[in-house]
Amino acid sequence: MAVGNVGVPALHAAPSSRRYSTTVTLSGTLVSWASVLESRLSFNQYVNVVHGALLEYDLPNLVATWGDRIIIEDARDGAGKPVAAK
Repeated sequence: MAVGNVGVPALHAAPSSRRYSTTVTLSGTLVSWASVLESRLSFNQYVNVVHGALLEYDLPNLVATWGDRIIIEDARDGAGKPVAAK
């Protein structure tokens, strides 16, 4: 389980934790790097930066890779506002 700003690092670490946990739950985490770019204002996003990654993938791509092993609750956009579940 990861809450808030540690959600993005936990999402990247999830594959390595496969033998320890069947699921990883992220709560209050950033929904996508694209949402940071789309937000007029963003807050506390430096902690979520992975330099150059958006050229290759965004967070939803990483979530899709791990399927039902990743549970996201209370996702947030780049401005820290709740994002409607899809």
